[in-house]
Amino acid sequence: MMTETGIELRHLRAFRAVMTVGSTLHAAKVLGLSQPSVSRLISELESARAEILFERRQGRLYPTDSARQLIDEVSRALEGVEAVASSDRWGQRPLTIATPNGLATSLLPPVLRSMQEIYPRLKISVDLLTYHEAINAVAMRRADIGLVKMPVDHPAIALEELVTAQTVALIPSEHPLAKLDLVRVRDLRGVPLILLGRHRPFRVQLDEAMERAGIVPNVVLETHAVNVARSFVEAGIGITLANALIASRQARPNIAVRRFEINLPHTFAAITSRNAPRSQILDTIFDLLRTTSKRLAEDTVLQ
Repeated sequence: MMTETGIELRHLRAFRAVMTVGSTLHAAKVLGLSQPSVSRLISELESARAEILFERRQGRLYPTDSARQLIDEVSRALEGVEAVASSDRWGQRPLTIATPNGLATSLLPPVLRSMQEIYPRLKISVDLLTYHEAINAVAMRRADIGLVKMPVDHPAIALEELVTAQTVALIPSEHPLAKLDLVRVRDLRGVPLILLGRHRPFRVQLDEAMERAGIVPNVVLETHAVNVARSFVEAGIGITLANALIASRQARPNIAVRRFEINLPHTFAAITSRNAPRSQILDTIFDLLRTTSKRLAEDTVLQ
């Protein structure tokens, strides 16, 4: 759709993306375009309106007063177009869920099975993304729901906390620590460890706890995915520490799941666009996500 000024929907979407995520680089990732393409669209929009929308200082974009006034109008216009494009909402297009692999394989199977029973005609699409990508996808209305780990601070996002899961240990069943009901920090001295998420808050807390206990961790492998760490545990390479929600689907006959001494909580949330209307379908899936995540996390700790 082109107006007499030469402004097209792609210009408005690029503008909304930059205003939402704060840079042309991140906007390009959200829109599936190259960074130069997004920059060109912004320049064309500025030329068509004969006004500067972003000040460029030291490689960063800062919205002008004109941009801040324009964003509400652009958002309303795009929401109207998107509403028409998906007039039957999820009757014609799938309900799209953006989530990391770990939550897709642990939390979603029982939730989506229940959704299928309640709404047998509902189509669902699951997009595997990182937490950061999921937030951007929901903010830009490319996904209806995102499953993420807290904290989340984004002006275009509305969130509902689902569960706070504790940290558990995944241990090869033949390992001496598998005989314990509770794994303590001191028990990890000299034990081969498969650790997750270097520089992430959970990993920083774990490293600090081991330092306080006077333990130098014997890290033999590092990864960012619980299911990958589990495969290494299953091979007998070492033990890993992970959140109880995702670990709920990682138990195997040759893997023991044990409680961990230190309270290292992991809080998960479901997110939607702040501008998206709520519906009975969204309310239903949010209720299922909340109750199912709590059950899975609790059952894992009680194993």
